[in-house]
Amino acid sequence: MQDGGGDRDDSDERLAATCAADPAVFGALYDRYVDRVYRYCARRLPTVEAAEDATSQTFMEALRSIGRYRADRATFRTWLFAIAHHVVVDAVGVAHHRAVDRLRVIVRQEAETT
Repeated sequence: MQDGGGDRDDSDERLAATCAADPAVFGALYDRYVDRVYRYCARRLPTVEAAEDATSQTFMEALRSIGRYRADRATFRTWLFAIAHHVVVDAVGVAHHRAVDRLRVIVRQEAETT
């Protein structure tokens, strides 16, 4: 696997450009990056399910946004992992807010029983 340049990046950029006109081509990019994106998410999220959800959300957002990808600004890989980063940050924030909400409920229940 090449992560850092050369033919892979050129190929990624060509595939990404083609995806705007033919979304079915996105499958090649998905196959190339799904394991790496999953590992990225899994290292940062607390459960397998959260990592799987974040991986799915990353690729759904990438496909939805592929028309806005600009090869002159970033490699496809960089762009994809920026999306993954934002998805993970959102997932961590949601988990944090849920935990805080649960804690508030517990505190209220305790206050009501005393």
